[in-house]
Amino acid sequence: MSHPEPSGPDLDGVVADANAVGLSYVVIGGFSVIANGFVRATRDSDLLVPDGAAADSAILRFLERIEATRLHDDKVLGEEEVMTADHIRVRSRHGIVDILRGGAPPLDL
Repeated sequence: MSHPEPSGPDLDGVVADANAVGLSYVVIGGFSVIANGFVRATRDSDLLVPDGAAADSAILRFLERIEATRLHDDKVLGEEEVMTADHIRVRSRHGIVDILRGGAPPLDL
């Protein structure tokens, strides 16, 4: 599945879809810097998610909902790839999304 190159990351869309599938996350990276009042250009949306089976299921639902393919080879990721990955970088209808594992919930940062 090929996505047209977006003009920039769509954090609102990422957050809406993550919430819709029940994904627990914290926005990190460039958008968190911007939210704290600093100027920062960013090319992706970064989410920190907890480890565990519940998170794996929510990540899979999220990836399907955003029509995600792995950035480097356009592969649709399955359960095995999600369960074993510490970092997932995908192309989606909301632009590039990075999903990073943050340990056991809750994500008290």
